[in-house]
Formats: sequence, structure tokens, C-alpha cells
Amino acid sequence: MTRITTGLTVEQWTSVFDLADVIGDRQPRPFMVPAPGPGTATVRLEIPIPFAPRGEALIWVGWFPHPVPIGLPHAGALVSGATRVRLPLCEGAPYLLGFAVAAQADPLEQLVPAAPVVAAHPHPITGACEVTLRFGPQGAARRVPLLAALPSLCPP
Repeated sequence: MTRITTGLTVEQWTSVFDLADVIGDRQPRPFMVPAPGPGTATVRLEIPIPFAPRGEALIWVGWFPHPVPIGLPHAGALVSGATRVRLPLCEGAPYLLGFAVAAQADPLEQLVPAAPVVAAHPHPITGACEVTLRFGPQGAARRVPLLAALPSLCPP
């Protein structure tokens, strides 16, 4: 597959490569950015077997105020090797979106993946519940332009 390479200035590509150097030195570690909320959502994570046959994906799951990731998430978690995660609900950001990258991916693939693996819950989540977030290749049926670098930009 071909990476999306249009639309970036030389300065932006320089920033991508600088960030790739940082990722190469220090892999992202699991963490949670909690936000106060009225309960929790238990999220079952379904990752395609060919993508992560041994469950070795790094998975970012975050709460956004819109069904598309405009700006940074209000809260979320980076998990690895988990099939479920409990997230505090986030008032004002009811849309649950996700992005996955193979744990062994090189730094550039983490930042600008050739084949993004994404997920978006189809409905806003406003109360305590259990939901499934199904990840798959970004395509015509799944257009979630997530910021792939997000897990690497957050502090360890």
C-alpha cells in the first residue's frame, strides 16, 4: 500500500521524522488520561487476527466531542495486549474512536501507517455500558482519520 504523502510541507515532514526519532528511542507505554464522568464504559476491543495474531498491537481508544477526531481527545487510554478496557465516561465527548498500530511497527509506520487500522463506535455513549469496538482497515466503509501519532505524543 502507499502512504498518504500529499498535503504536507517540508517543515511538517521534518517534524514527522523528528518525532519518528523520538519514537525510535522510546516506544509508547500503556497509559490512561482520565476525565471525570458519570460512570464507566467497558469496551471490548476486536482487532483483526491477521493484524495482531498474538495480541501485540498498541491500541489508542479515546473520547471525542464529535464522531470524527477533530482536535485532541478529551480522555482515553493506550493499551497493549488487552481485549477489554474500562474507561471513565467523558461528559461532552460521547464518541468513542480508536486507532491500532502493530507493536513491532517501525517509528515511521507508527506515525504514517500505510494501512491504518481504526474503529469508531456507531453511536454516542452517554451512560455506563458495555460496548464492542471493532477495528479494521480504514477504507470506504470505515473513514476515521485518526491522528496516528497520538499515542507517541502523550507523556509516558
